[in-house]
Amino acid sequence: MKFLASRELGRLAKWLRILGFDTVYFRDNNKGSLIITALREDRIILTRNKVLVNDKSLKILFIESENIKQQLK
Repeated sequence: MKFLASRELGRLAKWLRILGFDTVYFRDNNKGSLIITALREDRIILTRNKVLVNDKSLKILFIESENIKQQLK
């Protein structure tokens, strides 16, 4: 699995990389660029942004918790 963590999930991206997951941290605030990158690289988007979750054509995992331990679960 390859992940793309949106800008609000920097700590989660760091821990996923430490645990050996192919994870990119997307710092840009541009939703279009995030989507294009995810599609081009066949990545699952990890986000806390509810606006992104509405797009059913993408592989998106909505992270509800602010706690890093809960996010990793």
